[in-house]
Amino acid sequence: MKISELLDAYKAKVLWSDYYKDIKDDFKRFLEENKEKNIAIWGAGYKAIILMELVDKEKKYIKKVIDIDKRKKGNRINGREVICCDDIKENNFDIIIIINQRHFVQNYEILKENHIQCDVYDMDEIAKRKLNYEQIINHIDMVQDTKKEEETVKRIQKELLPLLYEIKRVCKKNNIPYFLCAGRTLGAVRHKGFIPWDDDLDVGMLRSDYERFMQIADAELSDGFLLIAEERTPDYYVCHSKIFRNHTASVVRANSHLRIHHGFYLDIFPFDVLPDGIEKQDEFYWEQKNIRNYYTSMKKRKQYTGRNPIKELIVNNEYYIRNLHSSKKICEKVHKVMSRYNCENPKMIADLCAPYNKKLFYKYEDIFPTVEMEFEGDTYPVPGNYNTYLKTMYGDYMKLPPKDKRYVKHDIIAMSTTKNYAPDELWLKKYYKKYGRKA
Repeated sequence: MKISELLDAYKAKVLWSDYYKDIKDDFKRFLEENKEKNIAIWGAGYKAIILMELVDKEKKYIKKVIDIDKRKKGNRINGREVICCDDIKENNFDIIIIINQRHFVQNYEILKENHIQCDVYDMDEIAKRKLNYEQIINHIDMVQDTKKEEETVKRIQKELLPLLYEIKRVCKKNNIPYFLCAGRTLGAVRHKGFIPWDDDLDVGMLRSDYERFMQIADAELSDGFLLIAEERTPDYYVCHSKIFRNHTASVVRANSHLRIHHGFYLDIFPFDVLPDGIEKQDEFYWEQKNIRNYYTSMKKRKQYTGRNPIKELIVNNEYYIRNLHSSKKICEKVHKVMSRYNCENPKMIADLCAPYNKKLFYKYEDIFPTVEMEFEGDTYPVPGNYNTYLKTMYGDYMKLPPKDKRYVKHDIIAMSTTKNYAPDELWLKKYYKKYGRKA
């Protein structure tokens, strides 16, 4: 084994051993029960390495490892060949286990699009670990099969609307421009409200307006609302902020362990200015994306190292050794890089925090000035040239997607309209107190 492979294996052991130790027996039992079947796991990263080590003898029942990254094709993880998505069909797998719950929907859709007929599981289903589901069930009402329940989606949308009302109130009072963005703009144009299967809310602001909002939010938001942002929340790892509703719970499967408020929320995305020229724009895009991805990865890893500084140093050694920066310093650098070209007369802007896998650049004049459009019985600002904006994002945006593409994107396992939920209630109480909120 190469030195790099040994280092990766050691990192994996530090990072994931504690996280997966409770699921080992269930995972081994599942492999033993299905030993006659052709089994593959999806994910050729640290998790695959440690899972192979955990199951030890039973790993022989895993025939292949799948990864979406074609560069990993031909590599081996504990003796198992890595294949890419294009090779799945010819292997005739009976079972595919998707390791990373965050990518479950994306990977499952790839299988459906390629007409792969096999049983697909995530680690929660196999290991029956249910994260902290029992605690959640005892605390709030359980909601199951969200993707199949039209009434549940309507309920989610109803609970999201007060967040939009609050943003409108605060921004109007403080003269802060904002606009509905992404699918919410599409919903306003095509449906005059939510897309029927949509389960979230997004607004956008220029970086300068976003920073003004962040400065006044704690003082201006009503007691029923709470601002969450990466620089002030240990487990929060995305570089935009969210407004949560107090006394509500909306628990997403993949995030249920995070030490944050798990309520209904609205995303606020800052839009930053791009440099002039296509080449400079591309160079800048990848520069900010790389450092942002590293910071995100580092914060995620921190969740699973038990916030142990020695373990954290081991799993993040490349960046720490090269830069000797704390996560706080790297966070500051992320924002500094993203806002490098901000100016009073922007030409091109982009939502650099967005989770999209493509570059979405917009002319400033396509967004501003905004226009008012109806959304669920009220009016809100949307990009002025919404036709160009939506074409950039979705192409033929007035054409409805096929029925099998109409599903909610968040796997909500539980929700409540009367109770808060956070895995660490003590932390949440401290957060309320620190930022002048009423619990």
